[in-house]
Amino acid sequence: MQHYKSLKTTLAHSIKAMWQFWGIPLFLSIFSIIEIFSASQFKALEIKGNPYYFAAIHTGWIIIAIFLAILTFIAGRHSYKALARLGYIISVILLIAIYFTPAYNGAHRWINIGSITTLQPSEISKLLLILFFAYYLHNQKLLLFLNLDFLLDGILFFNL
Repeated sequence: MQHYKSLKTTLAHSIKAMWQFWGIPLFLSIFSIIEIFSASQFKALEIKGNPYYFAAIHTGWIIIAIFLAILTFIAGRHSYKALARLGYIISVILLIAIYFTPAYNGAHRWINIGSITTLQPSEISKLLLILFFAYYLHNQKLLLFLNLDFLLDGILFFNL
């Protein structure tokens, strides 16, 4: 009987955690679709002839994000360790590569991917650098808030 109560309590906590993990972002995503439709329906009708155009694009990106979140959730933390170093190298290469691509809207911030879309490497680098620094701190067994030398080096590096 005691085991049943602890299992029931664990399940209740798990359901509550899953609601917070999936429910809140899902609610905010649905709310954002409503807001984008509300703010852009007339402009979308004027430009594209479809009042749902921008809301539909936003919905598509949300579906892609949910799919990627599920894949990330399933992948596990060990796969991130393998991706950390490679991600750092890829982000540095992409940030250097933008200077060898033609200017887009007057700036070298995007890489054209055919005629389909553009890629902004700085956005990818933000995520990959967070992953790399988490890997680095884990391997060095450092606590960022206790190691002033590392903090000073980081401040100097990001201010250059």
